[in-house]
Formats: sequence, C-alpha cells, structure tokens
Amino acid sequence: MTAVCVLLILLGAMGVLGSLLQVGSMLIAERMQSFAAGVQGPGLSPEAQEIQQRMNERMMDLLRGWRPVFLPLYGVNLVVSGVLVDGAIGVLQRFARGKVLLIVGLWGALGYLLLHTPANLIYAAKSMGIVQEFTPELMRATGPQGDAPPAGAEEVMQTTMMVTRFLAFGWILIWSLGQAAFYLFSIFYLRKRA
Repeated sequence: MTAVCVLLILLGAMGVLGSLLQVGSMLIAERMQSFAAGVQGPGLSPEAQEIQQRMNERMMDLLRGWRPVFLPLYGVNLVVSGVLVDGAIGVLQRFARGKVLLIVGLWGALGYLLLHTPANLIYAAKSMGIVQEFTPELMRATGPQGDAPPAGAEEVMQTTMMVTRFLAFGWILIWSLGQAAFYLFSIFYLRKRA
C-alpha cells in the first residue's frame, strides 16, 4: 500500500506542476513570440526570417484555437492531481476520508486522461504538420544564396520528421496508457484492501 501511495503522490505532484507550467506557458506564449520576433536569428537571411515568422504565426494561431480546450483540461488536472496527493497522504496517515478521496482522484485522473490524450495527439499532429509544411521552404532559404539544398536533403528531413512524429505519438500513448493502467490497478487494489 505504501509503494502505491508514494507513486500516486509523485504522479499527483507531477500533475500539479505540469498543469501549472502548461497554463503558464500558454498564457505567456504570445508575449514570448512577440519578443522572439524582434530578435534577429543569427545567420538567417531576411527570407528565412520571414518564413520563420510565418511559421511561428501559424503555430500561435493553432495555440489560440486550442487554448479554450487545454486551459480547462489543465485546470481539471490541477484539481484531480491535488486530490490524488491529498488522498494518498490521507491513506498513508490512515485517515478515514483518505481512501474515498484517493478513489475519487483516481477516477478523475482516468477521466482526464480520456479527454486530454486525444486532444494532445490531435494538437501534436497539427503542430508537427505546420513545421513539416514550412521545413522545405526554410531549408531552401537557409542554404547558400541561390543554391538548392543538397540532393535528398528534403527527403531526409521529411523522413526525420515522420520518425519524430511516430516517437512523439508513441510516447504520448505509452505514457497515457501506463498511467491509466496504474490508476486502474490502484483502484482495484484499494477496493480489495477494504
């Protein structure tokens, strides 16, 4: 029981911290973007800077569109993660309400994962799609003036981006499924120990 509770405290603390960082980054993203737009990239041609700016604007548009989805989700995760931490500490201290809080928190965490994981996958696909769209243009603009990229460079970059997308999606799914499995195990374990 102690090991399960300690892991739930760690996952809950990670959820609280992660939610706070995500909300903070979403709220200051536009300010950071406008600051970065004023800084000239070292060694980038004006054409490359313009392409980079267009790509960043598309990414900000995407973020603005998804902000109404993610901010409430991160708010839910903040509360659910706090309940997980409180419930797990309560169970360790043998408080009567600890077990009830922990089970409620675990079901809440499962609900959050069911909502957040698909949204996260869709957002990741769209943001990677934007980067993939601008990469060939950016490669041509950053090469030696007037020269095309080396033969096969665009194909290598596209393949690299596909592998990156596969790894990112794999990580999102593995992490989410791993958490869900542990939460379900914890619910059944707690009910068995009644």
